[in-house]
Amino acid sequence: MKLVATALLAASVSALATASHAENLSIQTSFNAGDFSTQYLTENWLPKIEKMTDGRVTITLTPNGSVVPSRETPEAVAAGVLDGDFTSVNYFAGLEPAYAIMGDLISGYDTPEQMIGFCKDGGGEAMMQKAADAVTGGEVKVVACGPYSREALPARVPIRTFEDLQGKKIRSPEGLAAAVFEAAGASPVSIPFSEVFGALEKGIVDAADASAYVNNDATGLHDVAPYPLYPGIHSMPSMQFTINKAKWDELSEDG
Repeated sequence: MKLVATALLAASVSALATASHAENLSIQTSFNAGDFSTQYLTENWLPKIEKMTDGRVTITLTPNGSVVPSRETPEAVAAGVLDGDFTSVNYFAGLEPAYAIMGDLISGYDTPEQMIGFCKDGGGEAMMQKAADAVTGGEVKVVACGPYSREALPARVPIRTFEDLQGKKIRSPEGLAAAVFEAAGASPVSIPFSEVFGALEKGIVDAADASAYVNNDATGLHDVAPYPLYPGIHSMPSMQFTINKAKWDELSEDG
C-alpha cells in the first residue's frame, strides 16, 4: 500500500499545491470503512496533502458507497455531487470498454513499479483520461493512476489446482476478471464488495475475488472463507484519483 499511496500522492500534491485559497475536497473511495487501506490513507496520505499544500487543500475521504455506488462515481464527480474519487476502475467496465482492460490486466504486471511506470511514463494516465472523457464528456480530470495491491481469493473450500475452479461460483468484478474465471470453468457472479461477506457466509458463492489479503483479514472474510489464495491469478487493480474538472480549474494556476 505504501508504494501506491506514495505514487499517487506525489502526482496529486504537485498539482494541487498551487491552490490560492483553502479548499476541502470530498473524495469517495472504493475502500470500505474498516479496511486497512482506508485507515492507512486517513493516517498518512491526508495529513501529507494538507502539509504539502500549507493547508490550502484538505480532503474528506468517504468509504465505498457512502454517497453513490462505486460504478456511479464518474458521473457523480462530473455533476459535482462528489469533488472527486479514488476508485478501482474495474468498477467502470460496463461504462467504457477500455476500463475492462485498464481496470485489472490479469497477470499483466509483476510488480507495482511496473504499473506506476505505465501510468506515469507509458501513457496510462492519458488513456484513463480518454476513457473518463468518453463517460463524462470531459467534466472529470484524471490526476493520477496507479496500482492498488495484489489481491487474494478467499474461498469456502480448498482451491489448490486449476481443476478445482471447475463449477465454482466466484464473486468477480465485471470485465476481464470475470472472463478469465469463466474460461477456467468457474461461474463468475457480479455482486458488490459490500455483500461479499454475506455471500460467502451463506454459500451463495464459493470464493470471492475480493481485496488485498490484509483487508480481507481485517473485515473477517477469513472467518467464513478459511482457504485464501495469495497471491492469486489476479494481478493488481488499477486505481484512479480524479477531481471534478471545474473544481480542478479553480485549483490550478490558470484557474
